Amino acid sequence: MSSEQVLIDLRNLEGGEQCTLKGVLLAASLSLDPSETKQFSVIDYELELQIVGESLIVRADIRGEKKLPCKICNQTLHCPIEVSRASEVVSLDGIKGYKMDLTTIIRNLFLMEAPEVVECNSGSCIERGEVENFLKRKRLSSSPFDSLT
Repeated sequence: MSSEQVLIDLRNLEGGEQCTLKGVLLAASLSLDPSETKQFSVIDYELELQIVGESLIVRADIRGEKKLPCKICNQTLHCPIEVSRASEVVSLDGIKGYKMDLTTIIRNLFLMEAPEVVECNSGSCIERGEVENFLKRKRLSSSPFDSLT
């Protein structure tokens, strides 16, 4: 697991000034299982940060990709993930010291948009007919024990 962090020194934001952070995170920085980490590409992020009152406002643009198998034919698909202009508000009371790690915010926003199940051809997999025919077949018995009587 990577120990990569996205840190901001809150002293740089005093006086209501805005700060922009741009960068790339490796999927290993998201604290996922190794099998899940392999599904994601690198994550591009751009964060706009500003202190307003007693809160830190984070506006995020995040882009990446997830590899998933089609739910019908199992072909590997590359699914783009894009988070545009998402906002998070963090209370300054909950922040210890002057530095804050923004990796968790990036992780949560990114994973909320990541698909879990996909189908190729925009939901019209060419193998769908085969699967539907298999599911429609009439079973000999509703219970495997019916033939024992």
